[in-house]
Amino acid sequence: MYFLQRVTPAPEMLPAMVGDAIQCLVTTLDHLAWAVVNSDTLENPPNPGKVYFPVAGNVTSYMATRGEKLKGASAASLAAVDAVMPYKGGDDRIWELHELNRREKHRALLTVGSTTSGIDIGQYMEALLDSAQGSQQNKVATVPTTGPLSFVLKSKDDGKVGLYEGMEVFSDLSSNEPNLRFKFHFNVGLAEHQITHVNVSSALRGYHAAVKAVVENLKVFVRDTP
Repeated sequence: MYFLQRVTPAPEMLPAMVGDAIQCLVTTLDHLAWAVVNSDTLENPPNPGKVYFPVAGNVTSYMATRGEKLKGASAASLAAVDAVMPYKGGDDRIWELHELNRREKHRALLTVGSTTSGIDIGQYMEALLDSAQGSQQNKVATVPTTGPLSFVLKSKDDGKVGLYEGMEVFSDLSSNEPNLRFKFHFNVGLAEHQITHVNVSSALRGYHAAVKAVVENLKVFVRDTP
């Protein structure tokens, strides 16, 4: 069995930094919504203080609220926003972005910290093969490889459970002595209800790509106004 002997806490400011990055991406969408409505109304939006990019938890809620949030937008602009499907079950990245931002603003800092990200047991299997091949009692065929064996086992708890001292990270269910050369990999994860990412950096890159795609699709509706 392998346990964590020491855990270095993640930087205290990390949740705030992740929340700030998410806020910037949400603000981009709201600025885009304003630019579209402002353009469609020739700089005279009927409800200028309440223009937001519409995001909802399901398509029914989205359709019920998107007209008010984009009041003054043309039918063509609304159709383009509808095509984005900014709701859960549509483009989940946009919904996750909105939901994480809502929680961070109205509740508390996001749950961000060091977590497990799966165990590559290829190194363990390779050690067993080397041991078996060197034994007079166990003759096995050599396994041809072009590099180190890699076989990653994922856990349903990856990204959801923070690291702690004494945490069991791997059990080979044998009497073998622990191999101190084994390497384990961990990530900085995000764990919120209904939203889990084992790698925060990858999650933020995905959110950025989703927002960039929305901007590219809707920028044609932002026109110069007199």
